[in-house]
Amino acid sequence: MREWRKDHPLNAEQRRKDNCRSYANAYKKRGLLKPRPCETCGFFVTEMHHDDYDKPLEVRWLCRKCHLAFHRAQKTEQDQMSNMKLTIKRAVHR
Repeated sequence: MREWRKDHPLNAEQRRKDNCRSYANAYKKRGLLKPRPCETCGFFVTEMHHDDYDKPLEVRWLCRKCHLAFHRAQKTEQDQMSNMKLTIKRAVHR
């Protein structure tokens, strides 16, 4: 991985997210950040989700299934907003 990273450096945004995840994982390993059941379904095997990468210790605990569904919903919402903006732009430029 280290050799690969030399040829594929992170950009500023990727570095910020990576640092945030590393910080949270360090606290989790030390027992200072304790996993909780999934906020959505209550399943006990969970992953961390950051809503704000400037706050590394503020995480949502989601199981893998709910975490993927959460990101799919976010992407769908972003796509809908992009389509809406494009539709408005086309209507204005007619």
